[in-house]
Amino acid sequence: MIRELRADGVSWASIAAALGEHGVMQGKGETFKPITRERLSAIVAQIEKAEQKAAQKRADRARRPDLTVPAKQKTSGSTVGLSPELRAQSKADDISPDAFDDEETIRRRNRDASLRFLKS
Repeated sequence: MIRELRADGVSWASIAAALGEHGVMQGKGETFKPITRERLSAIVAQIEKAEQKAAQKRADRARRPDLTVPAKQKTSGSTVGLSPELRAQSKADDISPDAFDDEETIRRRNRDASLRFLKS
């Protein structure tokens, strides 16, 4: 977006002022203030330099004969899924209500375990 504004002829100072009004700040503590034109242009220059470096690195890597790019596999439109053995065998409707203890049984079991611990 900043590059588009610059291409349209908007100044760094105007962009920085607009960003500052929207809460883009620099510094910390007592030096905390809206971003300046110099800081904004330095950040953009740093990003552009990093992008150029990454592009050069990709180009260098592409020229290396010992590194091959894996061919994209053609997919038949299907998605990856679990094998039948790993899929859930039962649904919530298939579980009988007697399969789980009720609240009172769980409380008694925990109380009994606590009493055994305290008696030791």
